[in-house]
Amino acid sequence: MISINNQLRGRKNKNKLKKKVRRKRKSRRQRSPLLKRKTYKTVSTIPKLRSSIILPPLRIVVLDNDECMGQFGYLSLFHQVPFNIKGEPVVNRSDVVKSVAKYILGNGSARPHIDKLLKYLKKLKKKGKIDAVVMYTSADNTAGYVHFLKDCLEKYAHSKGVYDDVIHYSSVRSVRANDGATKKDFKNVYLRQLEKRGIKGSFPRSSVHEATKNIIMFDDRPHNINKRGGTVIGVKPYCGTVPIENVLSLISNTPNYKNVEDVEDLIEEAKEDHKEFGKQHSVKQNKYKNDNEILRVIDIIKKRFDSKKSFDS
Repeated sequence: MISINNQLRGRKNKNKLKKKVRRKRKSRRQRSPLLKRKTYKTVSTIPKLRSSIILPPLRIVVLDNDECMGQFGYLSLFHQVPFNIKGEPVVNRSDVVKSVAKYILGNGSARPHIDKLLKYLKKLKKKGKIDAVVMYTSADNTAGYVHFLKDCLEKYAHSKGVYDDVIHYSSVRSVRANDGATKKDFKNVYLRQLEKRGIKGSFPRSSVHEATKNIIMFDDRPHNINKRGGTVIGVKPYCGTVPIENVLSLISNTPNYKNVEDVEDLIEEAKEDHKEFGKQHSVKQNKYKNDNEILRVIDIIKKRFDSKKSFDS
């Protein structure tokens, strides 16, 4: 009996010793400096990597539309009347673009010197001085209206393809400001250009802020824009009108346009436009004819991107 008890005690002591050795080995592994180093790398350095992402600071000129590039309040009707209908339209879209450029934009609707601005921007892109030109408007793209306006402006200025992107109310998550315009954000401008270059992802706010430093936008409501690290230049609102004779010329000289249903709405809208903003030869309208805001815009762009002191970083 004594020998059996001694054997049992020996086994218990042996098991206790094994457990003690295991605990020591485990504690050594936990205190290992090698493992400590690995844990530090995988946990602590990841945030540092994300915050140090360097994005290309693209040089982008952004242009608002209504009351900045011109008065396009009723221009949507020239597109809406024939194209925002069920079935096949009776007029060709390219014919309407030509007529709008000829009879409307050059006769009070487009701000003076807009053609010079768009030609100059196209030249800067060709020379590699800027990376993109973007249209950013509060208008909705009903029946493709905003893209129609872009085509009309490019046709009028003989600058096809000058716009690289069109941002309208429905193309991004938009919020209306108290004055009815859209709150605009340079982040939308920048990330869309990155996507066009094959770069997608979620980037730190600080990286986006730094990357937008070479974006400049012209708008008659600069207070509605989140410029991030970029620049916003305010311009005076433009409210020029188009003579009713030019509206009639568009209707009569565009193939099949006079056969469009509700075409008389265009004439009525032109009359309302004159009531609101003044007749074509009034003192108020003569002021808009002599408007030089776009020349100031060109000068700002030239100093920023096209002078010896301009930066391309």
